Amino acid sequence: MESKMDKFHTLGPEGSFHQLALEHHRGNVDIQLHDNFEQIFASTKTEGKGWIAVRNSIAGLVENNQLIIDQSFNKIKWLRLMEECFLIILQSLFNLI
Repeated sequence: MESKMDKFHTLGPEGSFHQLALEHHRGNVDIQLHDNFEQIFASTKTEGKGWIAVRNSIAGLVENNQLIIDQSFNKIKWLRLMEECFLIILQSLFNLI
């Protein structure tokens, strides 16, 4: 019998740090990319789980994200935080002339 793959909703676009963190921590899952947190919250109401960033090492607390989460907790009673994870990101940037 084929096992059902977990579905996660996260912020896009393809190749974003949200997607990379999800793949790193959850492995092979069905990832649905969205344009904003409101779409993620709406999608998780009917199916799957959400995966969102609250803070990062450069900006610290991502205030807009935290505000949306706080407002959503007040409006959406089924919303629960399940876990926190950390992603170490190494980047190599170069300029092509």
